[in-house]
Amino acid sequence: MITPTLAKEYAPCLEVAVKKGLPPPPVGWFMSEKIQGIRAIWDCEDKTLKTRGGKPINVPESWKSSLPLNVSLDGELFAQNGGQDRTSGLAQKKVSSEEEWDEAGMQYLVFGTYGGLQNAADRLMTCKLAVNSTSALRITSCPEWVIVLPQHIVKSLDHFNEFRTEIESKGGEGVMLLSPEGP
Repeated sequence: MITPTLAKEYAPCLEVAVKKGLPPPPVGWFMSEKIQGIRAIWDCEDKTLKTRGGKPINVPESWKSSLPLNVSLDGELFAQNGGQDRTSGLAQKKVSSEEEWDEAGMQYLVFGTYGGLQNAADRLMTCKLAVNSTSALRITSCPEWVIVLPQHIVKSLDHFNEFRTEIESKGGEGVMLLSPEGP
């Protein structure tokens, strides 16, 4: 059984980069759009989707039967039709209706695996393999509502700022950064 944890601030990244001979953050880090949804962790051991606080999310049965059998995933639930309020409302329901989730355009945007001792780059690769592999899934093809969130490697501070500006100009919340060497 997985116990979800809250995001932590890892101190001072610049100091760590200098010690390891790496470029200063965010150069070389992964960046992705910050999604305005609800953090959701797929626990492959007990076959439940949970909030970051560990509370089970009641999802339609088809979701449980479609997620990987042997890999726990970390991501964001997001309703394309209704945003964060609708996502939160559906996630808090005692009984989940497949029709309601479909109508809301609910997606599970995955940005990595959960748990284990892998670094971030390895977790991203394992995530892509699990989501796109028929051997890790109970069904023969990946459901359209499970999406591996695109990750981009920051090439320069200008590259980061251009990406952030593009996201924000479209009404996005911002950018998430992830150290490739970090947990």
